[in-house]
Amino acid sequence: MSIRVNEQQCVGCQSCQNICPGDLIQMNDHRKATIADPSQCWGCTACMKECPYNAIALQSFVTKDGAWIETKNKEDVIEWSIRRLDKVIEVITTKKSMSNNY
Repeated sequence: MSIRVNEQQCVGCQSCQNICPGDLIQMNDHRKATIADPSQCWGCTACMKECPYNAIALQSFVTKDGAWIETKNKEDVIEWSIRRLDKVIEVITTKKSMSNNY
């Protein structure tokens, strides 16, 4: 698994860079977040949960055509969408205060 940053949505706030436990996220020349080495991404989703602009998605390589997990931060909840072939196949909502309880 690895993250993908949507440069159109990224404003360069560095929230993801500051929270990444592996120090893998850097700002590129356009002041947009980028992951230095996708193969080193742990898939912890800390950056996704922290990004206030919903600019980060996590790609799963489990399926042949790939699936993406995306988040939308809304006040006190995080809405998780699982998307495959441009279709949302599941939506799960968690409270932000509980988002790191596994």
